[in-house]
Amino acid sequence: MAHVDPQCFREADEETLEHLVFECRVARIVTAWVFFNLLQVDPAASKFTVDELLFGFTTERRRKIRLVILWMLHTMKHIIWVARCDYRFRGKMPVESECLNKLIVRMKFVLCLLGRKCKSPAQVRSFEKEWLASGRLGHFQGEKLVFSF
Repeated sequence: MAHVDPQCFREADEETLEHLVFECRVARIVTAWVFFNLLQVDPAASKFTVDELLFGFTTERRRKIRLVILWMLHTMKHIIWVARCDYRFRGKMPVESECLNKLIVRMKFVLCLLGRKCKSPAQVRSFEKEWLASGRLGHFQGEKLVFSF
């Protein structure tokens, strides 16, 4: 069985799930971007807890968070985990800007796919309300989706 070093790729800290999501430099930058977008949507939002990021939100809190933010969080965890595995098993050192860019590109791609399904003005309004946070994260300009991030 192969030995996997428990140290974080950037620091001397032991790599735990909490460290990987909150303390690791790559994760802090990506998580901060998601939280910044959450604050754009809901200025009164509280910070994420370890349990929320790792295991999900309570039903009550989940109802208060827009789908786009929940999707950002799931995508963020995936990107952090892939960066960690690339380092562990391929020796590729993660770069913060690349991880953040991957998150932004994936968000734009999926939102464009979802936005293409909107045919009527009512569908566009509904999409902008839920997935673009009432225009705070983006809006339609004719047929084109324009992002604020």
